[in-house]
Amino acid sequence: MQKQQQQSIFKIPLVREITLVLLIKLVVIFMIKWQFFSDPVDLTQANNSVEQHMGLPNSPSTIKHTEN
Repeated sequence: MQKQQQQSIFKIPLVREITLVLLIKLVVIFMIKWQFFSDPVDLTQANNSVEQHMGLPNSPSTIKHTEN
């Protein structure tokens, strides 16, 4: 009579591959979350930083916003 040995589920190549892909996806998702969504947006400052950075003149909506 042969003994049945309990085999780890990670011995199956498909399970290892799926687990590895899921772990990589989770790491990428958390890196994106940390990189782009970690700091709250400061709404008290004028919204003309993009225009200043690009060298564009301020739009009327941002000029009106900064005068208030």
